[in-house]
Amino acid sequence: MTAKVMAMRSLGTIRVFHTMLTEVRMHIGSVLLIVWLVIGVIAAGQRGDYKRPVDCSSVSTAAVTILAGPLNYANVDPHIDCTTPQPSS
Repeated sequence: MTAKVMAMRSLGTIRVFHTMLTEVRMHIGSVLLIVWLVIGVIAAGQRGDYKRPVDCSSVSTAAVTILAGPLNYANVDPHIDCTTPQPSS
């Protein structure tokens, strides 16, 4: 085997390895995102966000609590106050 062929083979191996690492990073990122959101769903349930009447404030607070994820256990207590416009009579 010539040096050029060996260099091309090693370059191909490096590319395959790099592709595999990129895929692993993407899978780890996806798993972390799912775990983050599941923790947020659990935190929203513990705070009783699902028992409130459905209005702009309660839905927004539940959504922000879910997005905050594990930060809820670091004394982050998101509350959103909003009002929806009423139809004119």
